[in-house]
Amino acid sequence: MKLLLDTHALFWAVVEPENLAADTRSDPANQVFATLASAQELAMKLSANQWPEAKSLLQDFERLVVDEAGFILLAPTAVDYLNMTRLPTVAGHKDPMDRLIIAMAIARGLTLVSSDNNTPNYAVEWITAGQGSGTGAPRLKDRIIPVEPLTFIDVP
Repeated sequence: MKLLLDTHALFWAVVEPENLAADTRSDPANQVFATLASAQELAMKLSANQWPEAKSLLQDFERLVVDEAGFILLAPTAVDYLNMTRLPTVAGHKDPMDRLIIAMAIARGLTLVSSDNNTPNYAVEWITAGQGSGTGAPRLKDRIIPVEPLTFIDVP
């Protein structure tokens, strides 16, 4: 399986692996991807004096994520940002970095690993990373599809 970790799942995988759900821990046969969008999100949180424990991950991001964890690092492209604008509006979910990572997963056909309560509202394949990182909007009965078709991107 090809997995894309959202920012919280990435933090847990690298810094606090005990917080990952047991059935979510990586099978060695999986290809695991991380995104530089997570580094951007960590920087934004730290700049807003939030999530101080994530500073160590951001300070040594590439070494911890690529060299030590062995994840494949994806950089968002302009098409990813365009795809993000094509996602539907979900009541109560305004986090642009979450939406960017969701769009990246959909466009690449990756399964998103996330604890965000809003993830199930989108038409993205996903598995839970753990207990949930916050309070999101109630899960919709049916997942909603993008407003416009996304532009797909091949992964290595």
